[in-house]
Amino acid sequence: DEDLLTAVDHWLRTGKPATIKESPRLDEALKTYEDWLEATTDLRQVTKGHLRRRVTPFVKNVPNLRVTDVLPDHIENYLAHRNVSANTKDANCRAISSFFTWWMKGKRHWAINNPCYAVEIEGLTSDDDREPVVLAVNECEALLRAAEKFESGRLVAYVALCMFGGLRPFETARL
Repeated sequence: DEDLLTAVDHWLRTGKPATIKESPRLDEALKTYEDWLEATTDLRQVTKGHLRRRVTPFVKNVPNLRVTDVLPDHIENYLAHRNVSANTKDANCRAISSFFTWWMKGKRHWAINNPCYAVEIEGLTSDDDREPVVLAVNECEALLRAAEKFESGRLVAYVALCMFGGLRPFETARL
């Protein structure tokens, strides 16, 4: 009885299943997505580049399935073979997730769910809960010395602006 009530409750809340159009294969979907990225004014250029750099390798390194056939296992397997940190895997997964969300929206309706929601990334650390810290003078000096040594001091002005001006990276990109 309880299972039947749960099923009826679910039906009443969500209604009939959404219908989807026949979805394209990943390579076709990527081309359409890239065209949209190029044309949209809703995203900053930095965001567009970020999405391209993370979504394109995913599409190129998984089987060329239909959008609706991509499973969380495909994404987890792709991420598992990337030689990057857990936090970078999370950033990749977020970009891929935005790609799936885009498939679901508008007139496309190429998918009814986002397989990224079921992906778990082991070893992920969260910096979101940490408060910003103030560096001690010796830590500031060490950071600037390291910036001086990197590519003949290429980052010194950037580090100084961020550190002493309190600018965030995306704010310095606008200068």
